Amino acid sequence: MSEVTLNVAGGSNEAPAYVSPVVTSYSSAEILEQVGPALTCSGSDIVG
Repeated sequence: MSEVTLNVAGGSNEAPAYVSPVVTSYSSAEILEQVGPALTCSGSDIVG
């Protein structure tokens, strides 16, 4: 396996620290509370 060299603006060859993503989940009730009675459609509702 070969070594990877990074060239960044600051002149450092160190990779930036990994920042893990934040995953937020919502229940159906929470979504309904936020969007209210908005109309939604799925791919099967589209006539084409």
